Amino acid sequence: MMRVIRHLQQDSLQVSACKIDCLETADDARYRSLGIPVCVGLSDYICPDHFYVANLEEVWDWAENQKTDVLILETAGLCHRCAPAVQGCLTVCVVDNLVGLELTEP
Repeated sequence: MMRVIRHLQQDSLQVSACKIDCLETADDARYRSLGIPVCVGLSDYICPDHFYVANLEEVWDWAENQKTDVLILETAGLCHRCAPAVQGCLTVCVVDNLVGLELTEP
């Protein structure tokens, strides 16, 4: 995602990111290092995808207030049954059993 965001920025697109995780995240700092607005949602005792569904409108409003051209909305997933497929949006599912954004780039 870091490289994708850099490419979008090269095309002069305004990018914002929202990271939804379970209990904590450091991914927001990585996204902020790219100079983009970031919001974080911590789902606590519910699945991050359920949290995503319940808060999508607020995240969308936040992104519009940021004058966002492209919103990166990343969830920790878990069940992925209830995450809505938003019409007109690109959805990417990455199954990564090794690391998160903390991976040192080459």
